[in-house]
Amino acid sequence: VALAANLVIDLFGALPTVRKTHQAPGEESLLAWSVFLAADVVNLGALGSWSPATAIYPLYLLALAGVMVLRMVRPSVNRIAAAART
Repeated sequence: VALAANLVIDLFGALPTVRKTHQAPGEESLLAWSVFLAADVVNLGALGSWSPATAIYPLYLLALAGVMVLRMVRPSVNRIAAAART
């Protein structure tokens, strides 16, 4: 119950940042979120045993960082694709 409550509270805290990054991707630090994403990958590799209780929070953090990085990189990918089409 405590883990679920922590995930819900953290998600509600992260939603404004995700929304802001969607609207203005250049205002967040791509380097910082990329380091956070890499750290989450390492964190998953460091889990001693995989169970829902031990893996859910690191997986949530990985998903959050992944969404943030994709939101920031997507405008650049769109510009490159548009330039390639012309």
